[in-house]
Amino acid sequence: MLQTEKRNFKRILFYFFYPLIFLMRVIPRNKNIWIFGNFKGYIDNTKYLYEYLIGDENNTIEVYWITKDKMLYDNLKANNKSVLYHYSILGMWKSMRAGVSFFSNGYSDLNRIASIDSLTVNLWHGFPIKKLAFDTQIEVAFYSFGKLNKLLTFLSEKSLQLLHDKIDLHSVSSIYDLERMSNAFKVNKEKFIITGTPRFDIIKNKTISNSVISNIFFEHNITDGKNILYAPTWREKGWSFNQKLINPNKLQNYLEKSNSYFFIKRHPLTTEEEILNWGIKESGRIRFIESFDINESYQFVDVLITDFSSLIFDYGILNKPILYFITDLQEYASNRGFYDDIFEISNNNINENWNQLIDSLEHILNNNNYINHKHFDYIINNPINNVRKNIIEIVKKELLNG
Repeated sequence: MLQTEKRNFKRILFYFFYPLIFLMRVIPRNKNIWIFGNFKGYIDNTKYLYEYLIGDENNTIEVYWITKDKMLYDNLKANNKSVLYHYSILGMWKSMRAGVSFFSNGYSDLNRIASIDSLTVNLWHGFPIKKLAFDTQIEVAFYSFGKLNKLLTFLSEKSLQLLHDKIDLHSVSSIYDLERMSNAFKVNKEKFIITGTPRFDIIKNKTISNSVISNIFFEHNITDGKNILYAPTWREKGWSFNQKLINPNKLQNYLEKSNSYFFIKRHPLTTEEEILNWGIKESGRIRFIESFDINESYQFVDVLITDFSSLIFDYGILNKPILYFITDLQEYASNRGFYDDIFEISNNNINENWNQLIDSLEHILNNNNYINHKHFDYIINNPINNVRKNIIEIVKKELLNG
C-alpha cells in the first residue's frame, strides 16, 4: 500500500466519524483559546505564530501547541511551553473548546474531529510548484485494491472536499498563490487573504549565533568553510536508481578542495534507509541532519540544493545561490505533475545527475539569476513586514464578525 493510500484511508474514516462533530456542538467554543500544531514537528508557520503570541506580554489569549509526539510534548513542557498531548483528555477538551485552530499542512496537524468546527486558519507550508490536492490524482486515488479502487477514490475525494470546505481562512503570499490554492482546494477565493507567510518574519531576522540551529552547522564546519544544504522533497513512490552517487570520491574531493561542507536535510516522510541507498556516507565533510526547522537555518547556508520545492522562494529572498537537482525528472513530473515550466523557473539550469551537480557547484558563483517566476517577483516587489501581527489582527476581526 502506498503512503498516500494510507493517508487517504484516514480521511475516509474521518468522513464516517463526522456526525460526532454535531454532538460536540453542545460544548461551547471559547474565542480566547487558540491551538496550533504541525504533524511534522515543532516547526514552520504555526510555530512562529504560536511563539509570537506566547512571547507577547500583552497577550490575553490562551494559546496551546498540540502534538502526538510524546517526546516533543515532554520537551516543550520542560521548557515551560503551553502544550497539549493529542491523546490526552485535556488535549481533547481544549481542542473541543478552542475558538481558533491553526495548521500548516492540514487537519492532521490538530485533533481533527475536535478542531474542525472551530475557526480554522490554514497557514500552509509554501507556494505550490508541484500539483496538490484536487489538481493531482495521486492525492486522492487508490491503486492497490482492485475493483474497490474506484469506490475508495470516490470516498477519498468526498472526504478531502469536506475538510477543505471547513477551512475558514487561508493565508497566502501573492495573487498567484491565492489563485492556485483556490483552484486546487476547490474553495471560494473569498476565503483567501494575502498576508505574506509567517516564515518571512523569521528568515529575514538573524537568530543568535549560539542557537540550536547554528550549533548544527558550526559543530561540523570546523574550518570556517562554505555550508551547502541539500534539501530534497519527498517521493511518494520511492527514489529512482539514478539518485545513487556512483563516484563518491568526486564529491568528497570537491568539498576538500573548496573547503565546503555538505549537509543533507531529510524530508520528514523520507526514510533513513532511502538516504543510505543513495550511496552517500557521512564523513568529516558530509553530514545527515534532521529534526530542525529549515527556515531558521538559511542564514547559515551559503548554497541551497533542491528539487522543485516551495522553499526556493523562501531561501530566495536572501539572494543566495540555488542549484536545482532532480535525478528522476520525467518520472516525478508524470507522477504528481508541475504547475509551471520547471526549466523556465531554473533558467534551464537543472542538474540531472551527481556529476552535473558537482560541476555546477564549482561554477555557482558565475550565476546570479536563481529564480524566474512571477510569484517570486511579486513577493520581492511587494514585501510584507510584521506578517504574524497582521494575521493575528485579521483573525480577531473574523471572530468579532463571526
